[in-house]
Amino acid sequence: KLSYVIIINEGPIWSIKFHPSESLIENRIGLLAVTTSNHTVQVFSLPYRSDEYSIVLPIEPNFVCKLAEGDLFFNEKFLLQATRVTWLVKKNGETMLSAGFIDGRVGLWSVEEDSCKELYPIHVIQAHHEQITSLDFKITSGEEFHLLTASPDRKLKVFTFDDFRFHETSKEYSSSRVLCAEWWMHWPTFLIGFDDCFSSTSIIQRQPFEFGSRSTILLPANSLTVTHLNINNWLNFAMFVTDSGDVIGCRPGQMLQACPKDKWAYFNFSMYSSTDFNNITNDDGTEEVGIVFSDFKVTI
Repeated sequence: KLSYVIIINEGPIWSIKFHPSESLIENRIGLLAVTTSNHTVQVFSLPYRSDEYSIVLPIEPNFVCKLAEGDLFFNEKFLLQATRVTWLVKKNGETMLSAGFIDGRVGLWSVEEDSCKELYPIHVIQAHHEQITSLDFKITSGEEFHLLTASPDRKLKVFTFDDFRFHETSKEYSSSRVLCAEWWMHWPTFLIGFDDCFSSTSIIQRQPFEFGSRSTILLPANSLTVTHLNINNWLNFAMFVTDSGDVIGCRPGQMLQACPKDKWAYFNFSMYSSTDFNNITNDDGTEEVGIVFSDFKVTI
């Protein structure tokens, strides 16, 4: 059931994400980062409520992550929208928050429990020339961590950070515009979802580090655009959503190897729902197009 509603008067909401280490403690559901349309990321401490009736809670953000005035190159509000947000908890317990913007920039903030009301970034990167569509952290041994960025400019970039500096580790051109990308937690690989503008490939898995920059095509399909993906790292399972209303599950092998002929069984694809159309003949002989939606669980 609906617990409660909070109101954020900052225009459209582009992305929200819970803090990965938060749980139901001290009557708090967790920390929720919300990207807004005024170049900020608002972080809320969401209280736990067991009331029977839903209400609108007048919650103020605990703190706001914003760009410094010198980083605001544009006065147009449209160009200041934050489009993606992601969290990282480092091995020493330090929390990082990153947000991507519609002009292709990425901000990185260091978040502490006693953070002041307004936080300014420790790094601002001009990662792309179009809006940030994908943003995800990857932590490794030692003090370094990586940040994956993607954009409709058909570029995939990996930035490596340490305590004081960052550098661009890799830059690759994709076969089409990237709409979503996410790291696997336990493997040096990430998944990429494309639109169908320049390529018939919808989903690929890429291994950019120890194994070199190599790709495995998971789902080749014409006229299929993957708009969202999410990974369950504990089940080694990924879910994809397409613009045609399909929900697809996949459990790919992590190490690259020769794919067998029965590729769909090898990657354990499952279709959970689908949307299609069909021609319907009326009694007077005319034809119309009808939408067919179905929920089911079968292996392709």
